[in-house]
Amino acid sequence: MKYDGLGNTKYHDNFSTVFASLAKGCHLVFNDSRVLDARLFVKGNDCDSKIELMILDLGSVDVGGKCNDTPLQAMIRATDVQVGDTFEEHAGKVSVEVVGVKG
Repeated sequence: MKYDGLGNTKYHDNFSTVFASLAKGCHLVFNDSRVLDARLFVKGNDCDSKIELMILDLGSVDVGGKCNDTPLQAMIRATDVQVGDTFEEHAGKVSVEVVGVKG
C-alpha cells in the first residue's frame, strides 16, 4: 500500500510494482506477522441476536490446539456485560464465559 502526501492510499496489484514507484528516501517496512480472523458473532443466553466479540490478544495460545479453559482478552459489543455471562457462537461450536470486565 502506498500513501501520498495527503494521506490518500493507492493499492498495488503486484508486490513487485511497489518498488518501481518508491521515491528516493522512502521507508519500506517489512514484518513477520500473521493476521487471524479474531471476530466472532455470538449470542447471549437470553437472545438470538448477533453480538460481535473481537479477540484482542492470543498471547501464547497455540492456535492449532484446543482452547478449552484458555483465558483470552476480548471486546464484546454489548451493554451490561457481567462476570459469569456466557455467549455462544451461532453454530454452537464455541462458548465464552466472562471472567472479568474492564471499562
